[in-house]
Amino acid sequence: MVDAVDAIKILGGLLGKAGGSSGSGGDILGNILRGALGGGGSTRPGQGNNDLLGGLLGMAMKQFGQKAPAQPQSGQLQEQGGGFFKPDFGQTEPEPQIERQQANEQAMVLIRAMINSAKSDGKVDRQEGEKILKQLGNASQAEMDFVRNEIAQPLDVHQFAHSVPAGMEQNVYAVSLISIELDTNKEARYLHELAQCMDLSPQICNRIHDKVGAPKIYT
Repeated sequence: MVDAVDAIKILGGLLGKAGGSSGSGGDILGNILRGALGGGGSTRPGQGNNDLLGGLLGMAMKQFGQKAPAQPQSGQLQEQGGGFFKPDFGQTEPEPQIERQQANEQAMVLIRAMINSAKSDGKVDRQEGEKILKQLGNASQAEMDFVRNEIAQPLDVHQFAHSVPAGMEQNVYAVSLISIELDTNKEARYLHELAQCMDLSPQICNRIHDKVGAPKIYT
């Protein structure tokens, strides 16, 4: 079923409609891709995954029919070793130079992050699930079934966090953050547990919260 699922298109739909505490997912994505965040933050290796994410998210928004946000000039990186996203999709080619299967797998990780966040304050009921599905636009049956299956899975933050590829930790945290309003203790506890499982420091988390305009969970 995975091969029939265009996770990049699904991600574009979810990001384009994400509300969160700080505006639309597209606005947040734009801030991220313009290098709003810097620094490493994870103790795990694998910066190469981050090198693909700028292109991946640009693809997602473009495929969903939204204009990808402006990027820094070619070769411009964020401070402190490449920063949060490395925007490498400013080429004139119709699609960034990203291996499609790997990009699709990364998109699935971010989709799971968004859906897990929706579950963090309790079970996603039928009405909430249908609301998520409506965000997908002209998704195929396989894509709808994929999202339904992810919604139906019990929330296991440890299992999910340990499935995140090295180098994607900050991206997963930020996408999780913009997917919720962060107005309950359950959501705050979920983000704290997620950060701990992915070895993200409170300082890095606070920086992400600052940049997306969300309340901090660490003082």
